[in-house]
Amino acid sequence: MMAVGLAACGVLPDALQHPADPLEIPASVEELRGPWRSTPLHVDPAAVREMDAQCLATHEMAPSVSLVAVDARGEGGITLVYAGDDGHQGTCGATVQADGQFVAAPGGYTVWPQEIEVVPVGENELRVVNQGGNPGSAAPEDWWAAMSGQAGPGID
Repeated sequence: MMAVGLAACGVLPDALQHPADPLEIPASVEELRGPWRSTPLHVDPAAVREMDAQCLATHEMAPSVSLVAVDARGEGGITLVYAGDDGHQGTCGATVQADGQFVAAPGGYTVWPQEIEVVPVGENELRVVNQGGNPGSAAPEDWWAAMSGQAGPGID
């Protein structure tokens, strides 16, 4: 899984407010809980707002962060990715229950940089700020990797 985005100003990511395809319908509970897929599923913006509120209420996040990406690919798991212009970032996992309820999972991570030099990113530049994962420490079907950072304005 890879999520890279630019911090918004306390609102949902633009892609959630204005899907690229106006006919795109949010995934059903069955799709969100169904088999994993390589292509992300579209999550209903109301559900994203609900999960975002739960995550911010239950996770220690820097006040500068806002939601920048949502990654849902099935198996009932959804990852919310947060970032701030000051280098703070974090994630929050949520699950989709069989009854359609969305529940923020305990844990996640937050990176609190001690010092950061804010340098504008180039038009088509991707800048990795943090990465992690567990390849090799689990069975191959349980391997995962995550990366976050900044994307220049020329990257969609």
